[in-house]
Amino acid sequence: MTQTAFLNPSDAVVSTRAGTIAGDRFQVLDSWRGICALLMALFHFPTASAISQSSFICSSYLFVDFFFVLSGFVIASSYANRLSRPAEVARFALVRFGRIYPLHLIMLAAFAAFELLRLVLPQLQGTGPLPSPAASTSRAWLPISFCCKVSASRIG
Repeated sequence: MTQTAFLNPSDAVVSTRAGTIAGDRFQVLDSWRGICALLMALFHFPTASAISQSSFICSSYLFVDFFFVLSGFVIASSYANRLSRPAEVARFALVRFGRIYPLHLIMLAAFAAFELLRLVLPQLQGTGPLPSPAASTSRAWLPISFCCKVSASRIG
């Protein structure tokens, strides 16, 4: 079936129906999750362009909550019928942990290795002034949209 669908896409069976049966997908919700992920990436991308300094992108931190709500709904709807017994819940938690935790350990090891390299190699320690503790906490109470407007006014 997969090889036939790959060689002749017109014969592939595509399900656009939304449901909670295993294998069905909420395609529209998947699209919104992708949009949320892109907006979160734009929010964290440090540029001085008009797009990244717009009030919409500066407020896109709100899409983190939207992304988690959508993901929770999709996961709950797809696993609702399969997690009726404690053994199934334990298996779900173990499989989920097994998917997420290895990446966490790899990234932790990578960052720890980089920090050890920074201790050994003086070139990696940076040449700029150290940030002052007062400067990092002085704007912590301000809304993010105000911080974006302040930094945008300093640039232009």
